[in-house]
Amino acid sequence: MPLRSRSDAPGQGQGPVAGEDPFGDDDLFTPTLGERDDAIGFGRAFNPQSLWLASFFGGPICAALLFAINARRLGQQRLALHIGLGFGAVALTCVALGAWYAVDARLAGESLGLSAEETSQEASRNMRLAMRVAGVALGGVGYWLQRQRFRLFLHTGHEPAKALGPSILAIVVASIIALAIAFVVTLALV
Repeated sequence: MPLRSRSDAPGQGQGPVAGEDPFGDDDLFTPTLGERDDAIGFGRAFNPQSLWLASFFGGPICAALLFAINARRLGQQRLALHIGLGFGAVALTCVALGAWYAVDARLAGESLGLSAEETSQEASRNMRLAMRVAGVALGGVGYWLQRQRFRLFLHTGHEPAKALGPSILAIVVASIIALAIAFVVTLALV
């Protein structure tokens, strides 16, 4: 936006009008950080992209565990609670529905005269696919929720922690939890 002058004559009054902002409404000079971006309270956070990859292998329970831990490390205690509860509820629902589907597919296969091995393999394959899709979806939401805070974490000079060890541990813990839930649901349905 060009500055207005007092006179259109060349050489006269080239400065801004008194009382007017010399920068106008330029977006370059508006602050982009809000009140939530305080740049304090950081722990050694993980890169959310690497957690997204781990949630592909570990499923929705793994995504809930890793993103809740990372939100806490990024100084977002309230978000950590919401991720833990929200993602956890979605993850447990996915596992319970998957176990119900596996039992239902086996019973349907038996009624159609198919072998238990064929229906079990097909149900297992479909359940694993559904768990991967749910894990990637929750991982995408977790990444989206933490990306801005993680950028602030990097810009303040912090180094991200290595996520390989905690990711493998979360995958193992998530697998144990999923197997326990599937076992309980299977016992309840059969």
